[in-house]
Amino acid sequence: MKFIIIGLGHFGSALAEQLTLLGHEVIGVDKNMDKVESIKERITHAICLNSKDPAAVKSLPIKNTDTVIVCIGEDEGENIMTTALLKRMNVKRLISRSVSPLHENVLEAMGITEIVRPELETAERWAINLSTTGFINLHKITNEYYIVEMKVPQQFAGQTIEQIGFNKNYNIIVRRNSYRQNHTK
Repeated sequence: MKFIIIGLGHFGSALAEQLTLLGHEVIGVDKNMDKVESIKERITHAICLNSKDPAAVKSLPIKNTDTVIVCIGEDEGENIMTTALLKRMNVKRLISRSVSPLHENVLEAMGITEIVRPELETAERWAINLSTTGFINLHKITNEYYIVEMKVPQQFAGQTIEQIGFNKNYNIIVRRNSYRQNHTK
């Protein structure tokens, strides 16, 4: 897949590098040349431009990109202006970063349906991780539903899912992760 990451601060550069490591084509964009220079060897392309300038943004290969992610976090106004410009350009998939509840409200009012909140999402995951034994990973689906990966509690060792009765006794849907089981040493 092809991604454009706009804003190469801590979150944007980390995301760009991880997507590149996963084999995706990543174009990193920032107005700060030092940030562009520091990442240019670790992602597919790194470009220095002002993302609030319509002519500059039109020079990006938006039509041939699967997802554009606005990761600007230091300047909410710049994030909103960049997101609005990209929304008008009808990108295939637009994700924008939010740094505050008001910022999120503005993005939602603009019709942005995919909003990333890295600090909040990480804090939620760590809070659960620190307060739950056996926790491995967590993915929030909605405010009510999560996908949780946990170590099997000792009391359930050796029993089948049916014997434990997760659905009946705990109102939990359990799926065995055969990939990890078959690929660990």
